[in-house]
Amino acid sequence: NGIPSSQVEIIGVSRQYDLAVLKVEDSEVIRRSNAVAAQFAQDEYVVAGESVYAVGNADGLGLSITRGIISRESEWTNVALSENADGSVNLDDVMSYRVMRTDAAINGGNSGGGLFNSSGEVVGIVNAKSSGSAVDNMGYAIPAAVARRVAQNMIAAYEETGQEAHYISRAVLGITVQASDSTAVVDNDTNLVSVEELITVRSVNSDSVARGTLEEGDMLAIAGVAAGHNTVEQ
Repeated sequence: NGIPSSQVEIIGVSRQYDLAVLKVEDSEVIRRSNAVAAQFAQDEYVVAGESVYAVGNADGLGLSITRGIISRESEWTNVALSENADGSVNLDDVMSYRVMRTDAAINGGNSGGGLFNSSGEVVGIVNAKSSGSAVDNMGYAIPAAVARRVAQNMIAAYEETGQEAHYISRAVLGITVQASDSTAVVDNDTNLVSVEELITVRSVNSDSVARGTLEEGDMLAIAGVAAGHNTVEQ
């Protein structure tokens, strides 16, 4: 977009989350534009059927927008980050990400662009599409809730050390669990369906912060969305 690389600083990168944070200063291109800061959606919950808009540099032809819906709110998808010389998937370079699925048209150049709701808020960051010949309109985006927290983590690490971050600090509870029961629950006020799972604590690590609070055999109720697996190319 005309911004020289000398004005771009890498704040952090994460292969595990497929995200990076860049900092641009003293850009005449930005000052002359009508660009405004994008806002993350305050409501982190999206539903299937919700209208979304993918913004990016599709096929390298300049800024463009495609419209679609959320096809699936949450799933785990295996993304091939590179190919072999013959065009086949490099199985040694496949990462698994939690994503949203959308039928908005996604093309090369959309990756890294925002997926926006009808209020113009970011609900996801586009990162992949399914490229199989028998597949149509299966694009994927990292949920805004994940992207926002990863970005904040990178920025905090950079501000603390003054160096670009190559890791994400995460809290580890230190327990192993097993699903005991799963139930679909309808909220009569919103007409939304969620999945509640009952899980059993199987063990608590000796250095776990939960030791003394959780014990083997304790039951925990978790609300969420059931997830599937697909393999796609970035």
